[in-house]
Amino acid sequence: MTLKKHHTRKSLIVAVGLIFSFYNTLYAQQKFESNQYINRSLVTASPVASGFGVFGDVPVSHFTGTPDINIPLYQVAYKELYIDLSLRYHQAIGTKPDAFPGITGNGWMLNTGGVIIRVSRGTIPYNFPNNVPVPVNFNPTKDPNWSSAATMQTHLKNQTVFVNAEGRYDEYQYNFGGRTGKFYIDHTDVFRIKSEQGEDILVQKDPALSYKEFTMPAEPQLPLSCLATGVAYTDIIKQRNFVYKFTLTDSQGVKYTFGGTDQSIEFTRPGMVYNGFDLKDENTLPTSWYLTSIESPNGYKIDLNYKRDKFYITSEAYVSDKIILPGKFADNDNSPKGRIIKSTLYHPCYLDEIITPISKVKFDWSIANQQLGYTFNVVNPPLPNCGAVPGDLHSQFHFTKYPEIRDAPITGRFPNKLDNFVVSNSVGVRKMKVEFTYTNLATTRLKLLSVRLKGESDTPQNIPTYSFEYNPLALPEYLSYKNDDYGFYNNKNPYITSSDPIYYYNMFTNAATRQLYLDSRKPDIDFTKAEVLQKVTYPTGGYTEYEFENHEYGRTAKYWPASVQENANGAVYTGGLRIKRISHYDYLNHKATEKKYFYKLNYAAAGATSSGVLNYEPMHFAYFNGAVQAPAKYAGTPGAPNFEGNMTYTQYSTDPLNASGYRSNHINYSEVAEVDLDGSYSVYKYKNYDNGYHDKPAENMVSDNVNVGEFWKEDEMNSMELERGQILSEQSYNSANSLKQDAVYAYNDDINRFNSHVRRIKMVPNPIFTMNYPSLRYTASLVYTYYPFLKTKTTTHYETGGNVVNAATATYHATNRLIASETSVDSKGQTVVISYKYPHDYAADPVSIAMSSKHMIAPVFETKTTVAGTQESLVQTPYYSPSANIYVPQEVKVQNGPGALETRLQFTKYDSRGTLLEQQKPGDVKENFLWSRSHYLMAKVVGSDHNTISAAIDQSALGNGEINELMIPSFLDAMRNDIALTHKMAQITTYTYTGTWLFGPNAVTDPNRKSLHYLYDSFGRLKSVNNGNGMAWSTLRASYCYNYAGQPVDCSTMASIGSIAAPPLTLLGEGALPVTLISFEAVKQENIVKLNWSTSFETNSDRFEIERSIDGKQWLKLGIVSSQGESNAEHEYSFTDNGPIKGGPSKGENLYRLKMVDVDSTFTYSRIRSGVFGQEGDVALYPNPVTIGDELTLLTDDMSRIASVKIYDSLGKLTHQAPASKQINTRKLQAGLYMVLITYMDGSISSHRVVKQ
Repeated sequence: MTLKKHHTRKSLIVAVGLIFSFYNTLYAQQKFESNQYINRSLVTASPVASGFGVFGDVPVSHFTGTPDINIPLYQVAYKELYIDLSLRYHQAIGTKPDAFPGITGNGWMLNTGGVIIRVSRGTIPYNFPNNVPVPVNFNPTKDPNWSSAATMQTHLKNQTVFVNAEGRYDEYQYNFGGRTGKFYIDHTDVFRIKSEQGEDILVQKDPALSYKEFTMPAEPQLPLSCLATGVAYTDIIKQRNFVYKFTLTDSQGVKYTFGGTDQSIEFTRPGMVYNGFDLKDENTLPTSWYLTSIESPNGYKIDLNYKRDKFYITSEAYVSDKIILPGKFADNDNSPKGRIIKSTLYHPCYLDEIITPISKVKFDWSIANQQLGYTFNVVNPPLPNCGAVPGDLHSQFHFTKYPEIRDAPITGRFPNKLDNFVVSNSVGVRKMKVEFTYTNLATTRLKLLSVRLKGESDTPQNIPTYSFEYNPLALPEYLSYKNDDYGFYNNKNPYITSSDPIYYYNMFTNAATRQLYLDSRKPDIDFTKAEVLQKVTYPTGGYTEYEFENHEYGRTAKYWPASVQENANGAVYTGGLRIKRISHYDYLNHKATEKKYFYKLNYAAAGATSSGVLNYEPMHFAYFNGAVQAPAKYAGTPGAPNFEGNMTYTQYSTDPLNASGYRSNHINYSEVAEVDLDGSYSVYKYKNYDNGYHDKPAENMVSDNVNVGEFWKEDEMNSMELERGQILSEQSYNSANSLKQDAVYAYNDDINRFNSHVRRIKMVPNPIFTMNYPSLRYTASLVYTYYPFLKTKTTTHYETGGNVVNAATATYHATNRLIASETSVDSKGQTVVISYKYPHDYAADPVSIAMSSKHMIAPVFETKTTVAGTQESLVQTPYYSPSANIYVPQEVKVQNGPGALETRLQFTKYDSRGTLLEQQKPGDVKENFLWSRSHYLMAKVVGSDHNTISAAIDQSALGNGEINELMIPSFLDAMRNDIALTHKMAQITTYTYTGTWLFGPNAVTDPNRKSLHYLYDSFGRLKSVNNGNGMAWSTLRASYCYNYAGQPVDCSTMASIGSIAAPPLTLLGEGALPVTLISFEAVKQENIVKLNWSTSFETNSDRFEIERSIDGKQWLKLGIVSSQGESNAEHEYSFTDNGPIKGGPSKGENLYRLKMVDVDSTFTYSRIRSGVFGQEGDVALYPNPVTIGDELTLLTDDMSRIASVKIYDSLGKLTHQAPASKQINTRKLQAGLYMVLITYMDGSISSHRVVKQ
């Protein structure tokens, strides 16, 4: 089973309340949630780190209208540990005028491992000026009555302040290794993860309670006498009471460390605003922790090292004001303020190198100063009687309280860009280089133009290149005030231009001019697409074109109470883009495939209503006039201890006043249709606000001044975001609008699931709050942290002879998210149940206890299969500890039916890092393995033992293979001779890697000393395969040529013997075949053979006739499948042979072919495929289910029989394809059900069902 991703959103845990002279700013820091306006009031992560958060909040999905645009670059790997270096594009990042580009250009994010992003909530003890009482430090949600009416009223009356000790109330968003989610500290001070993904992650923190010093790059100073503070310049940042290191451990026991080094933690510093302040000198917060290591439970790891460079700045401009009358209840400054520029300063980290035991990746950076920057003009002086000085940092950006940077110049303040990275082996020999090229103009944002993949040198070569094209419409300058309410370009706003505060007061308080302003914040479909990605061209010459369109919605989610309101006048455009069309071309102007997307309800019935649901409505103006009562805690003013009479408040802002109600992506879609070129289509339906997954009521709420306004409606209720976005159904229709397949998904619906949550209390000042009139509110709500697992998938196939329904149901362990059982019905109508046991099921076993203590909770110890209530099979894989802190499989036991439980395979020897050295089947000889660096297989010895082999070879020489590679062949040859003296029947296969350690073996020598030699080109691609005798080459077996569009054909130089020329181009005329067959496969399933084939082009085709033979001479027609007739899109077909031949002269081999017949009876045959029954030595897979991060192992007597392995997910998508290998790394696969297809050298195929945790 697989889960569709859905997004999550940030949630405020605790805010603070305390009365002192700078109340407004203090409260503002707690009020705003994550959104485009967050940097006005909340300390935010850098643009680079925040970009990772976008992929978590607005994930790739039909639900969000976001396409998957991914460029794989390189995989750093050692054993089961890996880091995928890749580029990902997101249209929500690359199309906002005031969003600064990241390290690889506008809209692109470079995945280099992972990051944890902090959303700061609440205050910390030292963030208070002198003479201000520090709030008490206690957990307000620990009490069982934490949300009762009495408790909430007590908070309101006392205006309770809760100290954010060690990030207790913060929210952390993680993104690493394909995993995304959030974690919080619950009321028991334990971390809880919130993610729809099926893995239990252990979160641990290492706090720094006392001051820790961080050295920043030295900055030149331009001292100014008018702001002299007497504080000497320093390049040291001091921090205390913060998390220095996070450790996240996955369910396989692999530890991911974030931070823990001074250079891997990014800091953010908010600047002052007009009438604002800095809290003491310490308003600097760590906001991002980058991945610094991945460590196996067996002790080996991958390290990531970082370096720090000079700070850079981003800014925003806004107008925001509040006027309270009578004036005695207002703030000290109760007059209009005018336009404000607010800046944020970031101390960035850049990845320097990734180091594994076998390789290193080095990253090269340079300042990205050839791009559009901010044009800063001083609008307000930072302090009275201090004029603006051009080029001075604090006079324009108000960073006066940071002594180490206060007088630094502002010129050249840009982040770095990544120029290239180089991959080398452990001894520093270069193997690969990836280069990035960008725009180079000071008038445009930094955009990625190409990615060039180079080999072992920079000498002229055929260079595979990705190139990128963007919408030519340019985004405006920064702070141009031409954004819609969601931050996207609309080219409309001429209203934030004046420096006169009265201008804005008059504009907002006059209904006519206010409406003109509101109209200027609406989207414009002609400008939203400015600079969005339009085209990706691949090294092969093919390319993909992307067409986006504006979001639109048909209804709006309302809150307090939860409801959905239909638009009165149909669909309405809103800000941002969704994908409209994706077109793939295999060469110039030749469209191979195309997908169009329609966001309509009831699309199959020609529905025209938008399926979009808007979940956030911005508000810019508020007004009240009337009688009010004093807040619950009210001290009054001298001479007026009790408030009496009316109050008038006027509030307005160019940024939405209700920004704290912004819920991640502002629009999502309940139904999306994906239409192919030929008119066939699929309809996807998702959980959303309008179909039963709106938010639940909050636990409680108390507020002052409820008669003034329902201010709490911008606070979150008990959000159901954890389930919104999960797919409900998927329907497939042909071009005649006939339903062909329907898949319905049902998820965890246990009513007790809501008991898994994090409690939170949110305190927010009401809009009429002032220092002299502290009107507050408190909201108590829950953050749900349960696992919304896929419980049942029911698939119906609609056939002319009757419908076929298949259903699969899964159960999971509530505490660790591991699958407990899976139930389905086989072809005979019998119920099949597969159940699993894990370490936690063996509570008294010392090894299980030790594994659980290391969070190695996912290895499967037992798999039991029952059919119709009778046990069909039992597979046990007990673990043991061959050396300290190493826990590995000990053996594989199998019981078939009522038979005895038999040991099928024993793992008898491991090295100190858990690498298998020896295994044995009962009654058989031992198999031994020799490794270099516990990673490269150097030799396989069958028929000897580990002690004999160890005495015959210098293992230390093998362990440093790259250093001793010239001597290794002689070492291996000497080992052959020594072992032959004592074990004459031993079979030895050796592998050498001279110069090819990161590519693959350059020679494999079998027990008869016959060799296959492999030659690779400068990019590490296989170039040729040659026969050999020992280390000597002889005849050429195969040669491979890799040609790229626009590059010279260079095949002839690759052949060591003879010449290989490119074939001439052949054009098909009118007599073209009726069908272009993409694939044809025969798959053995239980007692049947399933035939699957697909076509990409059909013209005048009539039918497919399926034929079977046992000798390849006499063919029997089994059936007929109708074809499409006319089509230029891909189509898939299937046919089942329910009575294949078993045994007999053919020894169970069944041959199949397709007869593809045209309407005029002309025909052609496909290639022949086979399915074999009763073949000895069939392949078995273990463990099953595959645990997260584990290896899927192929158990077979003869690996040479296997040609390739493919893995398909439950939707039929190919997720893995590779040549024959005894072990397959499945870490990239999401949790769910997969079909493994094994293709043998004779062309036959077997299928195996595997569950991935």
